[in-house]
Amino acid sequence: MTRLHNEFRSKTAKENWAADMMKMKWDYTAANVAQKWADQCEFKHSTNKYGENLFVTTAQDIYKAMDQSVNSWFNEVRFYNYNYDCYSDSCFKKVGHYTQLVWAKTFLLGCGMNKKIGNIMKNKILNKPYTKGKPCSKCPGYCTSESLCRKIPAKRTLYDLLTRITDTKSDWNVENEEDLEDQRKERRNEEKEEDLEDQRKERRNEEKEEDLEDQRKERRNEEKEEDLEDQRKERRNEEKGED
Repeated sequence: MTRLHNEFRSKTAKENWAADMMKMKWDYTAANVAQKWADQCEFKHSTNKYGENLFVTTAQDIYKAMDQSVNSWFNEVRFYNYNYDCYSDSCFKKVGHYTQLVWAKTFLLGCGMNKKIGNIMKNKILNKPYTKGKPCSKCPGYCTSESLCRKIPAKRTLYDLLTRITDTKSDWNVENEEDLEDQRKERRNEEKEEDLEDQRKERRNEEKEEDLEDQRKERRNEEKEEDLEDQRKERRNEEKGED
């Protein structure tokens, strides 16, 4: 679910130019709240402080259900115009799921499901979901390879380290692993760029060497031509002497 959200947020950041689109990560607190509401089997939004998106499907496969839900929410983009301010409920009903999906400053995600009714996340704010601009140009921290923003990780205390050891499902672990993965991707990109630069340098050196070799050949040919010309002159002089 987190991957699907980030894929569409990345797509929005790159194609529509979102300057401050945060990368989402899984949050167990939000997931617990979502699951408690899903257990109520009521297809309406709860009164808690979280944004919510709702979706119903007949799909039996959980992965297919997740794919259908996120695609359905994102498809509301066809009704959305960034340059048009949306104030009415009728307008919001058409694009509310989409704006929640791409709400730039939202970066925590939780999901709950029920066999009859599913519940996930929605925002009730009818403002622009993200800031228009070059991808990552307004990031609060750094930019990922997906053109999404990440906050600079806070410094960890000894308590954080002990908590990490005793709680394998902590948000610290999730965030830390995502940071490490981003660093790995960034490093791989840097290594690729370094390899390309080395190849360019090698190619330039080869071209220079080829140019030098051509110049040497040309010089040798000129010298041979000069030697031949000297031989011809010498031969003509000898012939004149014989006459």
